Amino acid sequence: MHNPTEVFEVYVASLIVPYMGNGLIYDSPLVQDVLGGDTSPRSYAFLESENKTSTESCSEVPLFNANIYNYAFLSQGYEKTVNDTAYYSTLLNELELVTVVVDCSFTQLKLGDTSAVRVFNLLRSREDHSALYVATVSLSVQDYRVRAHKKSGPALLGMLTFVSDMRLLSTERFYVVAPAYLSQRNLEFEVYEFAGITDGSYMKLRNIPRDPHTESVDYLTTAREHGFYDGDDQSNIRYMYFLLEPDAVRSMAIWEWLGEPVLADSWDWVHGVHLIFAMETVFSLIVLFLVIVVAIISTLIRERIPPSIAIFLFEIIHKHRLVFIRICPPVLREIVNYSNNVFSLGGAMVKSSAATTNSLHFSTAFPIPKKDDLFLAASFFPKISMLGMIIVYALSRKLYWRLYPEDPRQRSDRSTNASAALELKGSLTNFELSTGAELRTRFGLISDYRNYVYLKGMKFASADGVYCSGYVVVHGRYLLRSEDLPAVAMMKLTGARLTNVHVYEVDGFAVKNTARLVYPDTFLWDELWRLNVSVLL
Repeated sequence: MHNPTEVFEVYVASLIVPYMGNGLIYDSPLVQDVLGGDTSPRSYAFLESENKTSTESCSEVPLFNANIYNYAFLSQGYEKTVNDTAYYSTLLNELELVTVVVDCSFTQLKLGDTSAVRVFNLLRSREDHSALYVATVSLSVQDYRVRAHKKSGPALLGMLTFVSDMRLLSTERFYVVAPAYLSQRNLEFEVYEFAGITDGSYMKLRNIPRDPHTESVDYLTTAREHGFYDGDDQSNIRYMYFLLEPDAVRSMAIWEWLGEPVLADSWDWVHGVHLIFAMETVFSLIVLFLVIVVAIISTLIRERIPPSIAIFLFEIIHKHRLVFIRICPPVLREIVNYSNNVFSLGGAMVKSSAATTNSLHFSTAFPIPKKDDLFLAASFFPKISMLGMIIVYALSRKLYWRLYPEDPRQRSDRSTNASAALELKGSLTNFELSTGAELRTRFGLISDYRNYVYLKGMKFASADGVYCSGYVVVHGRYLLRSEDLPAVAMMKLTGARLTNVHVYEVDGFAVKNTARLVYPDTFLWDELWRLNVSVLL
């Protein structure tokens, strides 16, 4: 899909249209007033204003270039163009040059631009001198490329339009191109036709060979490049082209240069760093997916499995694992077939003709084949069955708590399932407030235990809850984290406080809200052996 086409530049010749009138060229003011109706060949005419013409130059244009806008150069150039392109149009052989007309108001003429030229050649029929034409010749030196032959460089691109009546809406027109403009002394023009616009805003032309039977058809891309670039880092270039104008008036007065915005990302290789970000994002998404899967599985089967049940299932299934395999025919069949296939690999193949004389069986070492996932699953069928039974137990237990929920008082007293534990977060004991260790309900292969107990309507942290939170009571006086016991022992051995260890004083069943630092003389060796857990408020 191409970008929208824009008009980058417009060259205007404002005097030629009034001099051509609005009818036949023979009846135009140029022929009747300036030439006096005489169509005999002469040099040239310069249109300086609507009321002033000259046969010498554009006297009011300071940058007028006499080396280009002179009769010898322009007439010879036209004759050369006609001779090279006459094979395409029969009209060229029927016309002869009357005079070269130069519009002094032409934009590039006034600017002194020598890369774009437009002149108007007044032509007459060789047989009927009153049949006049104006050939608008627009020449531009610009870049070209022939990819098939790996050619590139400057080319002289021309646009020829023939008008006999200014009222025409469709005129005879075509492109002419002289490749290798600066490298050849004698230019050779060839007719081209429009073939499209490339993605890089180049005009694509297709040549019309003189002899289609012996010459190939080539494609040429061309554009007028205006701008600059700095290596591969910066580029600010306009790629412009012009199209043939069918309308008689516009073909003389206006020369539009069109183009399409071209975005060339010279730093696109830098976007490779996005690959790193993409890999990180994909990795994060994979981790997120795993977390979601674990959360779903946890929601479905997160329960406490009593160790007695797990040990019982393991002992029974492990002891009778062969029985489990035999009672499942598909599993037994898979194991037997795979085993027979594997052990048959060590035997040598015996031809039927030699079977009668070779009764003994030959067997040798053989490589183990690739792992068979189905065989592995069948081999571990007893263990998989045990896991399935535990999952069924967890689901059954969760369904039971759903159908027969605990009494609120009991649920607060005994946290045996996830839903009951969630409702206890808003009611914390003094132990939890002091230590910041919220009593947690653990799941998995663990026996049921009490997080809380109620004594005389008051809520206490149970001994199991305190121990599962990582705390012990030292000699009934201090509440200490279990993981800090080695640090306290090192303090006693070295006699120095190597790190900060905090303890909470215990007064009966109450835990004080503030903590105190432990020093080497805070505990006696005898007290460190008297560790216990108790119910705490």
